[in-house]
Amino acid sequence: DAVTWTPAVPAEFVKNVALSKEGGSGGDGSVVVTNGLPLRPVVPPTKAGHDFLGYFADAAGEVAGQYYAADGSGVRRWPDGGPETLCARWRARSFTVKFDNGGGTSGPEPLTLTYGAVPASLGVVPSKPDWLFAGYYLDDVCCWDGFGKWVGGAGTVLSEGADVTLTARYAPVAYTVEFYGNGGVNAM
Repeated sequence: DAVTWTPAVPAEFVKNVALSKEGGSGGDGSVVVTNGLPLRPVVPPTKAGHDFLGYFADAAGEVAGQYYAADGSGVRRWPDGGPETLCARWRARSFTVKFDNGGGTSGPEPLTLTYGAVPASLGVVPSKPDWLFAGYYLDDVCCWDGFGKWVGGAGTVLSEGADVTLTARYAPVAYTVEFYGNGGVNAM
């Protein structure tokens, strides 16, 4: 019979390292490392509107201090005297907001935004004869009121960090019609 022998690793070479998620959630909270050995895989965290870049020696995320890749695989052997905590590094996603003018003319050009950034104004309001612009919508949620303000669900819609198309809605122009009988009887 074959004998399997696993050498004992002295306790001073093994330690538990905290994984700081830096605003993310889920994934592993720590990992056991051994001096001189490759890093064990970890489950990466997630963060709305962001891509996980890996775990680093500090929150600045210098490449020289990277310990884990975006997929949770180790990228180096654990050094003697390595850090007590590794910090997640994130990159905000960019996305495009397109505008369907709903039959109107002169609407805004598509915007490329970074997660968390909301423009103050689109600068251009679409027009449609005999109709008033009532805002840009995603389904039944008004996102831009046409007066330079993002309203309602804009924060929700734009916080997903994914491409989106907003559609213009219009309200009919109300006219007041008055009839004058020109001095006649039974004027309307």
